[in-house]
Amino acid sequence: MGRRIFEFDHYYDSEGDVLSVFDPKNSPSETIEFSDILNIDISKEGAVVGLEIFSASKFFEALNNGINKEFLKELTGAKIKWVDFRNNWFVMVLLESNQKEISQNLPLLCKQDYISPLIASC
Repeated sequence: MGRRIFEFDHYYDSEGDVLSVFDPKNSPSETIEFSDILNIDISKEGAVVGLEIFSASKFFEALNNGINKEFLKELTGAKIKWVDFRNNWFVMVLLESNQKEISQNLPLLCKQDYISPLIASC
């Protein structure tokens, strides 16, 4: 079981309401589209190296009303903590804005629900 916590760079597009959190030192080898709202970037080694959340303010407000569009506009830091356990990823996003840090667990991500386009095309 791998436990990872990384400080990431981030970019929030307030007009498009898209939050990107990424590790500039590690390029993803694959992007997994878990839903129309969430993409996760994975390295060759299977590490989570980034994520992209569409409709980010609405997504986070549904989980935690402390994270809204104003909070995201003032974002100063982002970390991702993740645990790879059996066939699941448990992912927590830690966001810092205006000297306030809020952690939010993402919904459970089951790897078996995802079929790589490379495997599906065989």
